[in-house]
Amino acid sequence: MKMIWNIVFVYLWTVFVIPAEFRKLCPASVQTPIRIKDPDDCTKYHLCVDMREFIVTCPEHYVVNERSLKCVPEGSVFDTCPAEEKWRRDLCLRYPNITLQHPYNCAKYLVCDPAAPKGSMARIEECDFPYLYSPVSGRCKHYSVVQCGQRFQPKSHCEYDKYLCKHAHCPPCFLRHPSCHGLPEGLNPWPGREGTPFFLVCREGRVRYSGQCPDTPTSHQVFDPYRNICVEKHPKDNSD
Repeated sequence: MKMIWNIVFVYLWTVFVIPAEFRKLCPASVQTPIRIKDPDDCTKYHLCVDMREFIVTCPEHYVVNERSLKCVPEGSVFDTCPAEEKWRRDLCLRYPNITLQHPYNCAKYLVCDPAAPKGSMARIEECDFPYLYSPVSGRCKHYSVVQCGQRFQPKSHCEYDKYLCKHAHCPPCFLRHPSCHGLPEGLNPWPGREGTPFFLVCREGRVRYSGQCPDTPTSHQVFDPYRNICVEKHPKDNSD
């Protein structure tokens, strides 16, 4: 354990090291310290030490090289930071306390935190389904009161990043959250779960409600995709 803290102490002289609130990217345990590039911010990488994870921020005017995973001078031949991420960094340098709509996605917004180390990029936040970000109120609002213009407007859970799988053993999103894409208004079978009790209600291209038919000791029902009603899975023989 002493060796672990010596490693972290060295980093403190040149970079900002912040313990992660939860294990975001690191594997369950590592034999030797490893680095993983932050997927959203090229000024940061994640340092995995034993069973702990630290978010490391490069000094001002430095970015993480995606191959060496080391902090390199911004603008140098070793700078592999995408232009979009550099724009988010410049935004917070100019406006350190701003919240702004995402330029392409109506459910996302950018946040510059004045408490973050200088040179940090704007953090990308995302509303919950079915909400969208309103630049008028500066908050996530119901989709019916938000004007998205030409920006992408997600209409299902699986078009929001937060509902996608974060690990290998996660059930596919469409099995956890149905979509009304291409479906008519009203009752529909759950796509991917046809022939089961699961169904959904579509309104304006979005899932308004999802549920399942009754399943009791005396009645086992499935959703009929042709009549759009719950029916007995094995109809009783009433010939007697």
